[in-house]
Amino acid sequence: MEHTGQPNHYSGKVFTNPVMIDGASIIPSPSGGTEVGHEGNGYCIISWISPSL
Repeated sequence: MEHTGQPNHYSGKVFTNPVMIDGASIIPSPSGGTEVGHEGNGYCIISWISPSL
């Protein structure tokens, strides 16, 4: 798969209001608190918000 720069995932899901934070900025830490950058494995937070019916 090639990155298209769009929020549409090949599964049909669409990400709304995504936030990407570069590694030189303050980011949430997996162990709590914050950190600048991150050593080791990658880290992301995905929150499911169900649509209004």
